[in-house]
Amino acid sequence: MVLLGFAMVTLSILLWKAQESKSLSQVYATTVSKVRTYASESEIRYNNIYSALERLASRGPRGELPSVDEWERDVAFYIESFKGIKSIAWVDKNYRIQRIGPLRDYAAYTNQIASDIHWDPLDVNLWVPIYDGLEFKGYILGTISIAEFIAPVVTDIKNDYMLQLASEGAPLFTSANWKPPVAGYPVDGKITLQNAMVSHLALAPTNEFLGVEMADAQRTLVFGLLFSLITLIAVYLAQKYSVLSWLNELRYRRTLESMIEGCQIIGPDWRYLFVNDTAAREYGRSKEDLLGHTLAECHPGIEETDLFPLLQRCMAERTSQKTVDLSVLPDGTAQWYELSIQPAPDGIFILSEDVSERKRAELEILKLNNELERRVHDRTAQLTTANQELEAFAYSVSHDLRAPLRAMDGFSAALLTNYADGLDEQGRHYLDRIQQAAQRMGQLINDLLNLSRVTRSEFSRQPVDLSAEAREIAAELQNREPQRRAAFSIADHLVVQGDAALLRIVLRNLLENAWKFTGTRPETRIEVGMISDLGLQVSDLGSGISDLGGASKSEITNHKSPIYYVRDNGVGFDMAYADKLFVPFQRLHAMHEFPGTGIGLVTVRRIISRHGGRVWTEAAVDQGATFYFTIADL
Repeated sequence: MVLLGFAMVTLSILLWKAQESKSLSQVYATTVSKVRTYASESEIRYNNIYSALERLASRGPRGELPSVDEWERDVAFYIESFKGIKSIAWVDKNYRIQRIGPLRDYAAYTNQIASDIHWDPLDVNLWVPIYDGLEFKGYILGTISIAEFIAPVVTDIKNDYMLQLASEGAPLFTSANWKPPVAGYPVDGKITLQNAMVSHLALAPTNEFLGVEMADAQRTLVFGLLFSLITLIAVYLAQKYSVLSWLNELRYRRTLESMIEGCQIIGPDWRYLFVNDTAAREYGRSKEDLLGHTLAECHPGIEETDLFPLLQRCMAERTSQKTVDLSVLPDGTAQWYELSIQPAPDGIFILSEDVSERKRAELEILKLNNELERRVHDRTAQLTTANQELEAFAYSVSHDLRAPLRAMDGFSAALLTNYADGLDEQGRHYLDRIQQAAQRMGQLINDLLNLSRVTRSEFSRQPVDLSAEAREIAAELQNREPQRRAAFSIADHLVVQGDAALLRIVLRNLLENAWKFTGTRPETRIEVGMISDLGLQVSDLGSGISDLGGASKSEITNHKSPIYYVRDNGVGFDMAYADKLFVPFQRLHAMHEFPGTGIGLVTVRRIISRHGGRVWTEAAVDQGATFYFTIADL
């Protein structure tokens, strides 16, 4: 009996040790499973965020800066759709932030150099390049809050586990309950990211959790000692644990069978060990046709594909691999599958997802983009050719008209000089009108030639002092008519980046117009200034803005560059006819009132357009006029 009792006690102790070892193994296996699951889920969510940012970078006319409202809507959508995104910025190729959202938190970062900003060290920045064809335009900069990104994992593990996320050996996130783990931990899971970054997710059970798990083993010892004399109970316990293990294995197998993704396990001899229904359906075969057979038997020629080296690398190096593979089914149907290849104890585990619809959509978008780019290129080439031909024609016609006009002017003058006595007053009047018309036509031709030169001249940006240029032109005007009472108010330090010769033409045309249309006033008042307040209201620019060069009022008032203006107290004009101002040969006043050709403001508009800016006007009858213009920043 003593020997039997000793044997039973010994058996109970052995069972206790076995249960303790088994509990530890189960904890470790569960930890490994959780690490893989969390790493895989985090990898998928991270890469989904990266893919979403790529889609944002390729959406619409690529490389074109979106409006503030459009960007705010896009940012709000992505932050709501993808947990962890903290902000999204549109960065130009000089690393300057042009758009960032949400504005309520990051408005101060606008127009700053992204690399100079002190970002939160616990955030991760994703740089997604923007290309227009082969031309690099900038980046989509997505900032991910690691705390928010990893929050689902922290919530899931509760207080049972300790978590640490690191990249390149530096911790990015550490759970509040982190302590030095027991031997054998933490379990490390590699997260391979789409932009080639690699992070590591470490997981270890807490001492309290291990204590709870070990309590089961201690209870086993107590129960074993109490019932050690009853062999049937000991046998029953052994059978019970065996059944539980079998049930666990059955549960895991059922889980894999019920997954909507394809699941496969391939052994070291390249034979199928496990295939769920989804994977069999993806291959267009039955499970019986795959299980027990090698890859070469089921897929002849697979050794020559790009997929097989990835399978070999995962099998030999025990490293995870990801790819998208085009598979041709037995019925000839082509399907795209996204494959996640993971090392497994029995070989390799392959998780597959059908992404055929997504790939077809991407290919269709790429096709449409290429077609659109081709059409834009063709239309641009046609427009360029037409403009060149039109400019050459205008230049040629203007030159050809000079000779007959000079003849008309000269012969008219000769008649008036040499034969004035033979002409009555009416005849001399007719000759005067012929001579004036010839001279006016000559002036029109000169203006056309100047307009042609403005369009065809070389363009060179450099600092231009508009204040100094305006003062020089104002002095010329006053010297031309010293008897006039005139007051010029020209702001200081109006310096822009542009072509000096062209901008001088702009100022000369605007100031000469102001001088001309104030000639009937007792005192001429002309002002040259700048509006630099970025919070400018539409009312500050005049309620009758008529021509914004294709821009809306909101675009003008939200313009980041200064707005320059020339204002006078002249006769003004009715804004109902303002559209004619920038059309060649269109005039709002009779020749005998204010002479001119109607080309000056057309020239102004073309020069400002070449500088990437806009020009518009605001006036009222007998209340003067103001001409506004902008110069685009470099």
